[in-house]
Amino acid sequence: MSKKNFIQAAVLLVSAFAFCMTVSSCDEKKEEPQPAKTLKSVKVEYDFTLNENWYRYFDITVEYTSNEGVKTFELTEAWSDSFVIPYSKENNTFVCHVIATPKSEYPEIQDETDMSTSLKWVVTGIYSDGTDDGGFVGSSTTSKPYPVSAKVLTSWMEKDSRILLNYDYNLTD
Repeated sequence: MSKKNFIQAAVLLVSAFAFCMTVSSCDEKKEEPQPAKTLKSVKVEYDFTLNENWYRYFDITVEYTSNEGVKTFELTEAWSDSFVIPYSKENNTFVCHVIATPKSEYPEIQDETDMSTSLKWVVTGIYSDGTDDGGFVGSSTTSKPYPVSAKVLTSWMEKDSRILLNYDYNLTD
């Protein structure tokens, strides 16, 4: 065997050895399968604020999911609520409807009327390990002030109702 062939064979052998060491040193770690997360409970938060003019011109009705089921009430001032309820596949729909119905008697409509609103809701699934799903956050906020012309407000008053917020949310695990 010539010296040149010997050197080539030695380089090839060292390269092969280095390659084998590199490949064998990569220890593949097998991750243990994580148990599936299951929803344990649901945190629901509501925060509603309407400009006072809404109450002057409209009756405001709120229908929402509470820890006692779906409830309905007349909104007459700013309102907020928050609670945690157990999650169940049979009872996983969360609703929130805010409806403004024109009053039969209301003050004279001005040239411009501030009709600003701030309606916020959050539905968060809480898993059995204590983590949460990041929440479904929804909001509907107008700039402050939110001037509405007399013509627009008059057209609102001629309708049966005005939907300020309408959502139905299905939480699934």
